[in-house]
Amino acid sequence: LFRSSDFSSRGKAGDQSTYPDISAPGEDITSSCRIYLPICSSGLDPKENGDYNTISGTSMATPHIAGIVAQLFQANPNATPAQIEAALETTAYKYTNGAAYQAGTNGTTSFDKGHGLVDVVAAANAVR
Repeated sequence: LFRSSDFSSRGKAGDQSTYPDISAPGEDITSSCRIYLPICSSGLDPKENGDYNTISGTSMATPHIAGIVAQLFQANPNATPAQIEAALETTAYKYTNGAAYQAGTNGTTSFDKGHGLVDVVAAANAVR
């Protein structure tokens, strides 16, 4: 069962221009880190002298999306940014927790989860 984290960015209900585009994993993500960075020293589970830690935040979701976008451009090197965005949004997994979806650009969207949870396989198939 997937849900938006309490700390996730949200749009203003009723103003789709402020809604997030897509949801991605960003809670309890173990990643490389430097112990001297404040966010890294506050993580939940430091490993290997602080070179890895488990951290939550929207900044932890960003690398997931960046990697997926790279995969989509690999699937179709001639895709435009608009085609990549449409593939991500139209193929997103619609999870039920949170605000209801409503009609929007590239399908349905929600002020607290955007078009839904990114689905890399579906998006790669859509962009080909």
